[in-house]
Amino acid sequence: MRRLDERRSGRGGASWALALLLALGVAACNSGPSAPVEEMFFSGSVGPLGVEEFRFPVGDASLLRVTLQELTWLDADGEPVVAGGSPTLGVTLGRVEDDVCDTSATFVIQQGGFVVYGLTSGDFCLQVFEPQFLIEGEELVYTLFLEPTD
Repeated sequence: MRRLDERRSGRGGASWALALLLALGVAACNSGPSAPVEEMFFSGSVGPLGVEEFRFPVGDASLLRVTLQELTWLDADGEPVVAGGSPTLGVTLGRVEDDVCDTSATFVIQQGGFVVYGLTSGDFCLQVFEPQFLIEGEELVYTLFLEPTD
């Protein structure tokens, strides 16, 4: 009889441990909603009529703030252009459909400027383009910062 009790308590201990592991696993899986979109930096350069594309996932519907943190207009020798006003950068946002960036909003912004765009969950794309003022050999060097906002 004593042996049977020991076996039962042994199985009970194993069952308790298994129940604890399952509970921890469920808690980890249900640790709350996924992040709407993570903070990201996109940097690069575009020449005359150039386009660059970036893709990113969105977990939950949210607002996305896209800020043009840095923008430098470089001449054909790689030197900053200081005359001619403030350069602008084109930005389009959209959803990835059948591996194609299906853009739905287009903006032109200057350094320090931002746009706010509403997103649902899914895969999204951001295209950066030169808005038709550069001449051959020139380029725009940029850094964009993407972050969720209220």
